[in-house]
Amino acid sequence: MKPIIAHLNSRHNSYGHRNVFITDEDRQNGTVVIPARLIPDKGEIQIWLIGENRYGRLKKRRDVFVGGTP
Repeated sequence: MKPIIAHLNSRHNSYGHRNVFITDEDRQNGTVVIPARLIPDKGEIQIWLIGENRYGRLKKRRDVFVGGTP
């Protein structure tokens, strides 16, 4: 899978969804830096990693808590 977008979706704020486009440099390093200003609210967020392969687009979801312990 070739990752192309990290989609951030806040459960606390229905308008709190953002996209971070993944560059070739990010893919080579194996990391993506997400600026703190994109996640202003504390709480649980979903991170969807969207990628491509020869069969089409694929998605992986991970739930993350931001701002301390849940």
